[in-house]
Amino acid sequence: MKSELASNLSLAHTLANVASELALSYFRMGIKSELKPDGTPLTRVDLEVEEALRNILMKECPDDAILGEEFGRSGDSRRRWILDPIDGTSEFITGRDHWGTHITLEENGKLMMGLISRPSLNRRWWATRGGGAYHEPASNLAEFTPIILSSTCKLAQSKVTIWEQNLTERVKQLQALGIWVSPSLSNIVDLLEGRIDAFVDVIGKPWDHAPVAMIVEEAGGSFQDHQGGHRIYIG
Repeated sequence: MKSELASNLSLAHTLANVASELALSYFRMGIKSELKPDGTPLTRVDLEVEEALRNILMKECPDDAILGEEFGRSGDSRRRWILDPIDGTSEFITGRDHWGTHITLEENGKLMMGLISRPSLNRRWWATRGGGAYHEPASNLAEFTPIILSSTCKLAQSKVTIWEQNLTERVKQLQALGIWVSPSLSNIVDLLEGRIDAFVDVIGKPWDHAPVAMIVEEAGGSFQDHQGGHRIYIG
């Protein structure tokens, strides 16, 4: 199992390398975007990156299923790759830094490997089931460093935020109960770097939070769905 996870992680890094090289070739070039039905932006780079990753996976793992943000589901297998080609497209099209690729491997409904890249920051975070969670500059993956999350465990002392589209009652409650941090696309990195203690993701999809859940749990933190379980598909 360990050798298989190592092989999967190596493939994930290859996918991230391809995604980073392709996306960076367009970065800060004034890419045009359009809005998807859910109101989020889409560029041709999102499509090109996901297509490139799918082509690699279909060659290297032809029996595996794929779930991607832009092209949906393909295949039916106990193993499924979950892809977000460019997480943070709004940052990408405005020349800011908190965008990158999310790659997760799920086996029999259980997260086994997760990787997050932030190419313009030259950073990468990843984890494998039972193998721990690590980070390192993407240009130097040989000597990786364990991820250390915040150890704060009392809400009143915790820096917290919530990804929510409106100022709902739960947003007001969290603002009152914890140390409020404004929501932004840097929150994922802030959590993995220990700068914030927790965030609630109300509007995310599986490809948004699957690798974060994997990495946080392997780093000793906690991920829960809104019913107290560990499901990534129920909102």
